[in-house]
Amino acid sequence: MTKQTQINAEKGQHTIVIERRFDALPELVFSLFQDPALYTQWAKPNNTVFELEKLDCRTGGSFLYHHTHENGMKFSFYGIFHEVESPKFIVRTSEFRGLPQKLLPVLENYRFEPLNGGQTLLTIIIICPDEAYRDGMFNAGMQAHFDHSFALLDHMISNPF
Repeated sequence: MTKQTQINAEKGQHTIVIERRFDALPELVFSLFQDPALYTQWAKPNNTVFELEKLDCRTGGSFLYHHTHENGMKFSFYGIFHEVESPKFIVRTSEFRGLPQKLLPVLENYRFEPLNGGQTLLTIIIICPDEAYRDGMFNAGMQAHFDHSFALLDHMISNPF
């Protein structure tokens, strides 16, 4: 059975809320977000080459990664980890780089909630500067990206590394 990533972007709000259940304890799911060698195996959109330049997932750390689409378009994401508490939450900024104009960063809050049966509910809340910015992110293939990446993450969970 294919799991569904739920993404909600309510009209009039600046936020995107993403929810997904994983068949693993929070410690394992969290480690897949924190360990650079594991992160590169799942956190990539379809049809792109993914290059992780830096992932220092700790309070005060930062990240930088690049995507090169099959059409040659290259874009990057850079951010700062503001608060990290394993295996409970990650609070970070994320700044899209790759357009001629500078975009403001968004604030991302990742929560790893333990559920019965050894599952984890991951909730990601993305706070954007305004509704138009949020709509741009949402309409740029967000559902397909998270469905693809989280399917890869599910595969890693079901096939221990």
